[in-house]
Amino acid sequence: YGQAYQEYLVKVLETLARKYGDALLRDFVTRWENHKLMVKWMVKFFSYLDRFYVKRVSVPSLNEVGVNCFIDTIFDAVKVQVRKEVLSMIEKEREGETIDRDLVKKVLQIFVELGQDSLTRYEQDFEEYFLAQSSEHFSRQSAQWIGVDSCPEYMSKVEQRLADEVQRAKNYCHPST
Repeated sequence: YGQAYQEYLVKVLETLARKYGDALLRDFVTRWENHKLMVKWMVKFFSYLDRFYVKRVSVPSLNEVGVNCFIDTIFDAVKVQVRKEVLSMIEKEREGETIDRDLVKKVLQIFVELGQDSLTRYEQDFEEYFLAQSSEHFSRQSAQWIGVDSCPEYMSKVEQRLADEVQRAKNYCHPST
């Protein structure tokens, strides 16, 4: 069962490895959705095995095997590049460019889903880097503003940026962020 996933996912990884930017993120989301569908049908197809044999022998459920195969084969191999692309898109939005927020939200939802009832994967593989990047960005920006703007102008810009960042977090980050 796991071997069937591995054989398929190795081919998927080869495809993902050749992509970058929005194309990587879109394909990553599509491949995850396809994988979830495949796992769902494999679990249905082998439901008897999953209900009786798996419990009796105390091995991971077929669903767990499917998700773990995706994590081991795909996610661990591309998570750094995916994270860089997402952080790059967020930085572009902070600079005033329009981005595909829905795509960012879907990618971040994958980080949450792969945590399997835990936010650890999301927190360690995305949130830490997001918060560090945010801190760097706003430190640079505030230093720039302080040297140029008066106190009321500075405070006005800070309030606007804070409101933008709160909205940004609501748009695509997990509520715990």
